[in-house]
Amino acid sequence: MQAFIYLIQAIVVVLGTYLVMFVRKKIDLLKAKIGNENYLKLATFAQDVVKAMEQLYGSGTGEKKKQEAIKFITEYLGVDEKTAEMLIEAAVHEMNKVLKSNASNTKQQ
Repeated sequence: MQAFIYLIQAIVVVLGTYLVMFVRKKIDLLKAKIGNENYLKLATFAQDVVKAMEQLYGSGTGEKKKQEAIKFITEYLGVDEKTAEMLIEAAVHEMNKVLKSNASNTKQQ
């Protein structure tokens, strides 16, 4: 049973690493396509949208928040759904990084 748990943990780590690499590659492609300055504006906007969706819908509603954020970004910015989804994934990744950092800083104090 313990070996099964280790196997599941290893699979989660590998999939998580793959997801991060995939998102980073897509972000680099987007930056190359629209320019770094425009990307930073879009990324900041997406982070604000993700925070707003978190406040509106709360935890445990990840897919609903994502779909609403995609809808909002595509309508407001006029970007396609894939671009909106990449921006949202990047914003969520950054937000989770900050939350983990804050949590570890709180534990150390």
